[in-house]
Amino acid sequence: MSLRASSGSLRFILSIFLSLNLGFADEVVALKGNVEQWSFGETVFGDLVRKQDLQGKVVAMEYWGVECPNCLESLPRLVEVDRKYRDRGLRVIAAEVCESSKSRIGKIVDQFGVGFTVTDGMSGPVSVTGLPFALVFDPQGKMLFKGNPKSPKFEQMIREALTNVKPSSVKPTEIQSDSPSGDLIALRTWTNHEGRPLEASVTKIAEGKVFFRLTTGKTVSYEIEKLSKQDQQFLREQVNPSSF
Repeated sequence: MSLRASSGSLRFILSIFLSLNLGFADEVVALKGNVEQWSFGETVFGDLVRKQDLQGKVVAMEYWGVECPNCLESLPRLVEVDRKYRDRGLRVIAAEVCESSKSRIGKIVDQFGVGFTVTDGMSGPVSVTGLPFALVFDPQGKMLFKGNPKSPKFEQMIREALTNVKPSSVKPTEIQSDSPSGDLIALRTWTNHEGRPLEASVTKIAEGKVFFRLTTGKTVSYEIEKLSKQDQQFLREQVNPSSF
């Protein structure tokens, strides 16, 4: 057996071992740690993580792995939390720790409709006692929670921390077309995260949504995060990413 195969087997065994920790051994008091102490590693999917962009936001991090069954079971809830609170000031970062390939991670991202950042190689001053393992930081960067994201306190601490987020004075970015046809992006075939095609042009992008003009002439809105990762990247290349 090659050394590479042996290392992969060890990572798999480690991920299974860590995923067996199902208890809610979470902490919400007397926690030490600040988001500034974390290194986020390489961004595999989603927006690049910069510490200056996290200032004033509630940050939820989750350590997980493609080869961890409990992580995959927990992922839909993290997607739901992200969608519920993103517009209120939450930033979600998922750190893959099984050293999985980008293609394998990408399949999970598309399967679950992940819209938050996924990184590889995140590290910080905390002992990960099982997978999945979550952390929550308040708008000042102070750690409020660490433990299993299945704990009710995980979302509870997020909600409480969001009450301290200062409302932005900047209105959401909106991009509209100034072309005679009214199309920001010409007619093309789009694909959602389930692989279903849609032929349409784009008339506007605003607040995380893309407005499609169908071939019938009807205009419909669609959440950007529900598009395939390839089409999300295409949009970022065509317009200002801040509209996302």
